[in-house]
Amino acid sequence: MRPYLANIRINLKLTMRDRMVLFFNFAFPLVFFFIFGQIFGRGDASGITQVISMVLILGVLGTGLFGAGLRAVQEREQNILRRFKVAPISAAPLLVASLVTGWVTYLPSALLFILLGHFQYGMPIPAQPFSLFAILSLGVIAFRAVGLVIASVVNSMQESQVLVQLLYLPMLFLSGATFPLGLLPNWLQIAAQFLPATYLNTGITAILVRNESLAENAWPATALALTTAVSMFISTKLFRWEKEEKISASAKLWLLAVFAPFAVLGVWQAQSKETINKSKALTRDIQRIRTTFIRNARVFDDSGSARAASLLIRNGKIEEIYATEPAKSVYEKAAVIEGAGKTVLPALADHLVELTDPAAPAGPWKRDDVRRALAAYLFSGITSVAVLEDGDKFAAEARQGERLLPEITVTGATAGFVRVTSAEELAKRVADARVIDISGVREAIPAAVLRDVSKSGVALLPALVSVEASEQAVKGAPELLERGLIQQVMARPRLEALRRLVQSRKLKPAVEQANLGVASVNLRLASAEGVRLVMGTGSGRPLVPHGPAIHRELQLWTAAGVPAPVALRAATGGLVLRKGGAATLLVVDGNPLADISATERVSAVFLKGERVPRSTLFEEYDEDAK
Repeated sequence: MRPYLANIRINLKLTMRDRMVLFFNFAFPLVFFFIFGQIFGRGDASGITQVISMVLILGVLGTGLFGAGLRAVQEREQNILRRFKVAPISAAPLLVASLVTGWVTYLPSALLFILLGHFQYGMPIPAQPFSLFAILSLGVIAFRAVGLVIASVVNSMQESQVLVQLLYLPMLFLSGATFPLGLLPNWLQIAAQFLPATYLNTGITAILVRNESLAENAWPATALALTTAVSMFISTKLFRWEKEEKISASAKLWLLAVFAPFAVLGVWQAQSKETINKSKALTRDIQRIRTTFIRNARVFDDSGSARAASLLIRNGKIEEIYATEPAKSVYEKAAVIEGAGKTVLPALADHLVELTDPAAPAGPWKRDDVRRALAAYLFSGITSVAVLEDGDKFAAEARQGERLLPEITVTGATAGFVRVTSAEELAKRVADARVIDISGVREAIPAAVLRDVSKSGVALLPALVSVEASEQAVKGAPELLERGLIQQVMARPRLEALRRLVQSRKLKPAVEQANLGVASVNLRLASAEGVRLVMGTGSGRPLVPHGPAIHRELQLWTAAGVPAPVALRAATGGLVLRKGGAATLLVVDGNPLADISATERVSAVFLKGERVPRSTLFEEYDEDAK
């Protein structure tokens, strides 16, 4: 034990005098920290979290590959190691001392960056400090060990520099430390799964953003530990005391053994894509803690009116609603949306969605086509949908953040959803239902039946847009497809194909003998009787494209005589904007209380604080289609 402690003590003293160590452990990451902190982290928890993750990874890679690898080669070439050879010790104490020295010198810099991030830029103190300490320790020791293997298999400083750069640069740029992994092409995302830095970065980010524990990152932690063990074994066997001792070029293949644990992980991840999906979800979580300020807008409140106000969004919630514009210091570091002439309201919800192709409801639909259709809801300001069936997989993807999709609940007969085609059937089904779709009712519903429905608490869902679409399908006049928002969300080939299908009158209507006039009267009568009303569109039915139909439903409700505030409350699921509530909201141009069609003029959509990137929302699916 004494040789180990003695070498650790000597190594620490020498390290503190080494300018290269000070540069790669402190100065180099510190420069990056302040440059990117000023650009991305000023008052923004998401930005500074990304910066902290980046500089922590930079420090680990630097102290491992440069601090251990290059320094060991340098000491051999300067005949420093030759002096140790005369002492009665093996290579093991020197190698262990290198690991411990790197660990001891790195941790203060990591602590410095976290404290600077908190006090200078407002990043929250990590909720799992011990897990963060553990994953960083494993990372430093593993990469120090890899650096020692590099030193063992090269014959000169020039060789070591080339080999270090060949490993350093890919791990820096493909691990997610500098660019979010989700922004890379699919093949690069898969290639990144073979790099140890990818798992280290994912673990650090998960602990910082999601407050995960080390146990929840067991796979990367285990791989790092295995890499350390394998690297130390190889370094000990190939250790050389003098520069005159040369090693064959084939010895460099020992590096493959070092990365064997990550080769296994990479093959597994290429199939399961667990880490890829987790990286996407973490990127989404980071986006959701950004700070946004919506200034001088109308805010639709729980009284059913719109009042002048400004909103501050931070960490996925509405941090404050200001009746008058606050001091500039409140929002100077936030992304600002000018709200003049705009209205902010809770994001919309569609309570009746069928995950089928509106051009061929009975035919098969590819999963990516379903995902694109679900993304169309977000584009249109709808962040919550209730689907009749087959939505569990997509609900899980949305819940875990793997993809940017609306929140999905699965309803159906088991959840008390019923569809009726007559007033008589409605009266019979009240007792065993929670929500009843009355779009197929072709006669006026008697007031007595509506009063019974009102007393029961059962909600009626008129789906007027499904009725209107059915009328147009019978006439062969696809007027719904001419609406601007529908043309924005539907891929051009599918839009044209659906238009031709309707014009040829080959599309079977969802509602037989549809009568929009009767359906509108039933809605008005139900509203007058105090029946609980739920807004849904039946999107996915013939000629009812996914996404924008809720806006047309709103217009049909107000045309039927339902007041705009009542219709909007139904369209937002009864949610209200309040301090501390989730920042899931819709910003539109104009005032929907005065002109309900203003809801179609979508300016911005927020889901749990994340601004939906409407301009690029469909790129992934449209590129795959090509």
